[in-house]
Amino acid sequence: MGGDGLAGCSALTKEDHILIFFTQNAKKLDMRDIADHGEAAVKMIEIPAGKQSADIHIGSFLGYLAGKNMGRDCRIVVISQDTDFDNVLQFWEKTTGIRAYRMRRIREETQKQKKKPVSKQPSESADETVRKQFRKALQNALREAGFAQSLCDAAAELAVQCFGAALFTEQVHNALQSRLKDQAKPVYRAIKPVLTEYGKLCPEPEAAPQNADTVDALQAAGATHAEALHIAEKSKAAQGRQDARQQVYKFLVAAYGQDKGLRLYNAIKKKI
Repeated sequence: MGGDGLAGCSALTKEDHILIFFTQNAKKLDMRDIADHGEAAVKMIEIPAGKQSADIHIGSFLGYLAGKNMGRDCRIVVISQDTDFDNVLQFWEKTTGIRAYRMRRIREETQKQKKKPVSKQPSESADETVRKQFRKALQNALREAGFAQSLCDAAAELAVQCFGAALFTEQVHNALQSRLKDQAKPVYRAIKPVLTEYGKLCPEPEAAPQNADTVDALQAAGATHAEALHIAEKSKAAQGRQDARQQVYKFLVAAYGQDKGLRLYNAIKKKI
């Protein structure tokens, strides 16, 4: 990537991060190209020189970022002319559910964002407002309990994904156990008052769900009854969408991990 690839930095926000990989043999960059990088943070990462060294290190770091941000609202953009990155990005997008793609220059990404006029954005629904309030309450409870910000974000995301489901608190408990392992118990204890409060807004489980065959298939694949009910509801809600299978797959992997998520997805994908 030359200096032209950095064009458009000034439009970036504080939510953006620029990571520049370079070797001693790399062509010199004009620092004026990134001097005005908007509100984005910039980090320079020197790597050893060698054949395809940059490609290997960037590909490896992509896996690290994808795993670290799985289940979060994250976008990873590689600025490069090299199309070899496309397959790597598609792999991590499919595996973790994050958004990952390649652009030739930052300007294309910032222009892409500008094409979405604010006036045409749909107004926020009541459900979305409650979910935002729920997420904030979870993060506050976890921060007050002394948990790291990354864990606060990950746990809150898992709980929000379960919001609105039957047996809501049990769903959250199972999701935390599946993803956070040893940290699940103290996290659940810290957010239990929040779950109790917001759980009043969730429906009671149906005694005989219409999608009983989906529930049975999920339980046969190792899901608990509560998990099966929740997943069946998510699957039903995705029906009719062109990317229904992809959405269900991403949800399952984010909520239950790669192995269990894939097993559950395979059990019901023909029903989606």
